Amino acid sequence: IGGGAPNRHALDAFAAMPKPPTIWLDAGCNEAGALEAMLSKPNVRAVLGTESQVDASLLAKFAGHPSLILSLDFFGDGYRGPREILDETTHWPQTIIVMTLARMGVGAGPDIERLEEIKSLAGRRTIVAAGGVRHASDLEALAAIGIDAVLVATALHDGRLTPAQLADLQG
Repeated sequence: IGGGAPNRHALDAFAAMPKPPTIWLDAGCNEAGALEAMLSKPNVRAVLGTESQVDASLLAKFAGHPSLILSLDFFGDGYRGPREILDETTHWPQTIIVMTLARMGVGAGPDIERLEEIKSLAGRRTIVAAGGVRHASDLEALAAIGIDAVLVATALHDGRLTPAQLADLQG
């Protein structure tokens, strides 16, 4: 995303593990060759972020690929990316991240209204919330509206969300 070269050594090291993990890789890809290379790697799910796109052509070309993830990127001033990607859902892949960057690390909570809106547009696709989770009750609220998965960082790093709380949610 920052414009640097991908860390291929790290990807190769993951791939060489006895049980390689699945990596969700957002490398700021905005051209077909680079996206195709990422999608060809075993155990890599390529994230196509709308903030890196100039139009909807790359998404349209790879929309049916089972390892593609679309990240709908929202900043404080709203959606960032080509409007046709947000408005035309027919090319959305099976997994959609709703990335609300303005909510990351600031304790504002998830953008429930936006997530509900995208969920209604997405049909049966998998929706992943990113940005704003503060504590276990936020995870419960996201589950209640049908969000399938959540990307969490700050609440884990600062200890507001603990392993015990996560275990309680599973029980």
